[in-house]
Amino acid sequence: MKRKSTSLKPIEKRGAIGGGTGIGVWTDPKTGAGGGIGGPLYEMSWEKREYWPEGIMSSDGLLNMPMVKKMVLTDGSTGNTLEVNFARYQPPKPASS
Repeated sequence: MKRKSTSLKPIEKRGAIGGGTGIGVWTDPKTGAGGGIGGPLYEMSWEKREYWPEGIMSSDGLLNMPMVKKMVLTDGSTGNTLEVNFARYQPPKPASS
């Protein structure tokens, strides 16, 4: 089956965009205590980790590996601690042969 060779329709030429002056309104940046982390984050104690009881299965179904549920981290700039909770990931089941 042969395809019919066609050309694109011509596009109307447009004029260039004229020069102009941008207009904006300056506002001073907000300062003060804003929350968040300063970083870097450190894990001071591995004993504080929590793991999902069933772990996570490898994609080939041969290995069951530990999967972190919660980590306790320390902010290096402020010394504050924070908990990072990981959602339970449901990987696809390995294909059966």
